[in-house]
Amino acid sequence: EQDTSMRDLARRLDEEQLSLGQRTAPSLRRLAEVREQSNENAAALDAWLELLLGLQRGTEPWFEARHESIRLLATSDPAGAQAAMAQFKVYYPDYGPPPWNEKFRLLDVKVGQPVAPPAAPRTPHNPAAHIHHSITTAPATQGPIAANPPAHTRPGL
Repeated sequence: EQDTSMRDLARRLDEEQLSLGQRTAPSLRRLAEVREQSNENAAALDAWLELLLGLQRGTEPWFEARHESIRLLATSDPAGAQAAMAQFKVYYPDYGPPPWNEKFRLLDVKVGQPVAPPAAPRTPHNPAAHIHHSITTAPATQGPIAANPPAHTRPGL
């Protein structure tokens, strides 16, 4: 019970500090952790993202905030987590420096973007049979990407 009361006190102090515009990395990090412990994952994610925006990319605290934000995002928005991981891998194809590289590699598997195994040699096959199979088994709704998508789906319209 004492742990819970101390956690609640720390949370109140951090939230008060933030409400006064005093945003510090330690407060945001602590608030993110406390919110997650209280099963407030969306609020914890907000704190990690705010912290992430204020940190210099490539630093130890930045890697922690990026990892935690993707991990929490995966609980509520798996597709968003996959997109965030794909963006991360553009900048860090080797998943960053140790120990973060292994942590991100494991997280990548969890969010559905597994590390690609080495390409296996292809066995010869009949391309015509594959094409015929694709044509006869493709769902009717499947089709090419529209060259001119409807106006409501185009950016800026």
